[in-house]
Amino acid sequence: MVQVLADGKCAIKHTLQGHQKPVSFVAWSPDDTMLLTRGNLEFVKLWDVKRGTCKHTFGDQGFKASSCAWFPDSKRFVCGSSDPGKGICMWDCEGNELKVWKGPRIPKVLDLGVTGDGNYLINAFFEKEIRVLNLVTNSEHVIQEEHPITSLSVSRDGKFFTVNLNSQEIHLWKVAGKWKKPLKYTGHRQDKYVIRSCFGGFNGSFIASGSEDSKVRNSFPGLSDLIFPASANLCK
Repeated sequence: MVQVLADGKCAIKHTLQGHQKPVSFVAWSPDDTMLLTRGNLEFVKLWDVKRGTCKHTFGDQGFKASSCAWFPDSKRFVCGSSDPGKGICMWDCEGNELKVWKGPRIPKVLDLGVTGDGNYLINAFFEKEIRVLNLVTNSEHVIQEEHPITSLSVSRDGKFFTVNLNSQEIHLWKVAGKWKKPLKYTGHRQDKYVIRSCFGGFNGSFIASGSEDSKVRNSFPGLSDLIFPASANLCK
């Protein structure tokens, strides 16, 4: 971790050590006081940013975390496992396990996200499947993609999410409601690596994505005016 000094230069503030394998995931808490880190296919650690100390280690050698996401209160988070049957765990920052979703119907978790109001948990699985769980009503709807999913991103307002697919497409879905077809974006390249897209710009109305041709591509989907999905291209 680094801090910015008064003269604009950066200096090392803390070195966080404790993972046995290379760190492949980090996530800041919404209030910027804590940091989640995950070693490659291993346990998750929660760090106190100000002190640079590890508060808790979550999971064990059998729980290979694939992705984590914070709730907006910065007091809870969820982690999905890449091991079938291990499922998804919700913990608080004091180390308590609050809820677990697991069983034969929960396959390998690839990526997940929580909406900004904390009402929806969106899960992407290795079996080309997305499940949107309403945590208030406990209802769920399932989206079946035709190609493997590589990553998931939720809009800041919690109304939309994107999934990157290994078919060189990005699909935009609405969190609440059931679109039969997604809004599709093409133009980026994704062959060897996990490429992520994100929302940004004014009112989160742009979608940007990395690309293996050394370019960043973005598009304006008109999210505030969307009623029916349509096709679109990512611009250079």
